[in-house]
Amino acid sequence: MSLRAALVLVLPEPRLEEVRARFDAKAKAAGIPLHVTLLFPFGLGEDGLEELFARWSPLRFSLTRVETFPEAAVWLAPEPDGELRERILELYARYPQYPPYGGEFPDPVPHATVGQPGDVVEAARAMAEPLLPVEFEVRAATLIEEVAPDRWRVGKSFPFEGAP
Repeated sequence: MSLRAALVLVLPEPRLEEVRARFDAKAKAAGIPLHVTLLFPFGLGEDGLEELFARWSPLRFSLTRVETFPEAAVWLAPEPDGELRERILELYARYPQYPPYGGEFPDPVPHATVGQPGDVVEAARAMAEPLLPVEFEVRAATLIEEVAPDRWRVGKSFPFEGAP
């Protein structure tokens, strides 16, 4: 039985995972991979995901700089982020019962968290900046599921089959 779920873009990059393991150890230990969130929270068993994502083209972007949400998190900024923002809003329009971040942030910012809390900013920046930029071509969205408090697993992936 899953407690919560999220739709994410998994970013397999071992060097950035090392940064995350050091500065966001709780999320790493919980089994949450480095990712850009598309929609959180999200439900399980929703219809239409395969068809929706099959229409998407691969998403190409680079993580280019270190940013912060003051007092909360250190994150890497994807650029360009326009298509990511459009995709987040497209998902919310299709599944309005799941506002991004529970409606807490009306204009969600695409990001890949690498540190929590915000007091690790300078150390995380010093470790991450020399690795940037890192380019990605993401070809699927992934459902991650919380299976016990603070224990997550990577679930089903939904391939993007649209023409690039």
